Amino acid sequence: MRFAREPPPASRDELKGLVDGAIDEILTEATPYDRVSVNMDRCNVGGMSQALIHLPWWRETAVPMILDRWQKWADARGKG
Repeated sequence: MRFAREPPPASRDELKGLVDGAIDEILTEATPYDRVSVNMDRCNVGGMSQALIHLPWWRETAVPMILDRWQKWADARGKG
């Protein structure tokens, strides 16, 4: 867990920077597959995806979902 020992970010923008930085760092070991996907050998345990990572899903769906969940957490604690 990359952020397990880190304090919670103070803002949504800080979280976005941390998540974007982590994605960029992880992708340094990726092998390009096509225009929108990369292959992550360390994630290949068989199965349909064969460790292909669809980058638009992460940028357009997963990251906004993470940010929205953080916002709900922060709002519930009066930190948002």
